[in-house]
Amino acid sequence: MNVTGSGPGKLSQALGILTFAVLITAVAGVAQTPDTRWYTAAIVADHAASNFTISTADELAGLARIVNGTWRGTPWRDNFSGKTITLTSDIDLSAYDNWVPIGDFSGGHNSRFSGTFNGGGHTISNLAINRPDTSNQGLFGWIISGRVENLGLNGVNINGGQWVGGVVGRLDNSSVANSYSTGTITGTGQYVGGVAGSVYASSSVTRSYSTASVSGREAVGGVAGYVSRSSVTHSYSAGTVSGAKSGIGGIAGVVVINSRVTNSYSTAAISGRDHVGGIVGSLTNGSSVTNNAALNPQITGIRANVGRVAGYISQTAGIILSNNAAYAEMKNSAGDIVWGHKEESRHAGASVTAAAIMLDGAIGSRFTAGNGWAIENGKLPGFGSPAETPPHLRADSAAIEAERAEAADAAARPGRSRSSIQHVVSQNTGTLRDAYNNRRETNPDLNGRITVRFAIDEFGKVISAEVVETTAGDAKLEAAVVRIVMGLEFERINKPGDVTQVTFPFVFTP
Repeated sequence: MNVTGSGPGKLSQALGILTFAVLITAVAGVAQTPDTRWYTAAIVADHAASNFTISTADELAGLARIVNGTWRGTPWRDNFSGKTITLTSDIDLSAYDNWVPIGDFSGGHNSRFSGTFNGGGHTISNLAINRPDTSNQGLFGWIISGRVENLGLNGVNINGGQWVGGVVGRLDNSSVANSYSTGTITGTGQYVGGVAGSVYASSSVTRSYSTASVSGREAVGGVAGYVSRSSVTHSYSAGTVSGAKSGIGGIAGVVVINSRVTNSYSTAAISGRDHVGGIVGSLTNGSSVTNNAALNPQITGIRANVGRVAGYISQTAGIILSNNAAYAEMKNSAGDIVWGHKEESRHAGASVTAAAIMLDGAIGSRFTAGNGWAIENGKLPGFGSPAETPPHLRADSAAIEAERAEAADAAARPGRSRSSIQHVVSQNTGTLRDAYNNRRETNPDLNGRITVRFAIDEFGKVISAEVVETTAGDAKLEAAVVRIVMGLEFERINKPGDVTQVTFPFVFTP
């Protein structure tokens, strides 16, 4: 710019023009200007181009317009089937205050993403969506026969209807791998997850995590809200997970039709109305939950189907729950650690103390370096580096030393640890109390101690039980206690042929 003349008026006018130009530039810098030139340049050079790169927020928004069919170019719409888009730098989406998802279903089934999006280890920050009445909300709205990998989402703020997730609202015959989200994810309807709202039809989420606060109406999960004929493996969640109704879980809210949730853990606080669990809220139709760790501080619900690992377990054939663990001091809806659920060993998993977790970063070999986990004793499993341990799992040095001594003692002798036996018995105090109160209806002054000797086989089944001493003087109560003990289920141990002998006193007072 040339400034001519020497008078104050002319100079002032020139400076005014300069100031105005600066303001215009500033506004233009934050404008939403989707850019599709990365795409058009590539297909002009090679009509069959299958590899593309993007590096800016505007180019990412251009991808959304191409997939959604709103860019008014040629071809009118491209779902990128058989093609790969690679992110080459970190992106800040602050300029897009209400992000339009890639594959938003605005054009029906034609506007879904079907390619591979490789984040290249980069991050996308400040993704914001505010469409509480609209489905399929996330960075991606709906992916079918596609894949997202190696991507981090930092500080998302998503408010959608149903099918809402950090990475994707709806995943169909597709996969998400090595990806994560942080921030806040809210759905006014069902199918809400930290990574994916729903995972359908041979889809998978693996080696992914979310530390977001996730909330919705029902089918809400820390990683995935709804899982059908699909899997969530080697993943974890932190933060909080909450739902107004049922199907609320630390990893997945609802798991149905031959689906799997394996080798995953959650440290999130979970709350809902019914079907609420530390790993899954509801499990049905031949599905399985194996080798997981529910490390939640508290699981709360209004109705009965609340469990440390699983809230509701269908009675249909083929349901598998095995080798799951749970934080021993996890609180229930009442704020204590007494879990009175039926089939407690299935719903609750084997207890593990905070001290044991500090001593064993693999948590009983459930998480290994061979499956992509970064392991370090004193911390939780993570990806790239171990995850920090939340306050409720931090044990003091005295507890760690006591746990170490007990572990050495258990390794030197057959059978189970005293603490694991004590925990299973304590989880059934409600059933024992009911039996006692039933007998007090005819014998109000009934009290005393009933000592039972019982044996547990390697599979965790009680194979014999008998009263060896009693001061209660009530044969029916004694028989009831023996029946309850015979129904207890303990953790399996890897000691073939082992039988653990236990003598346990039960004290009954009004």
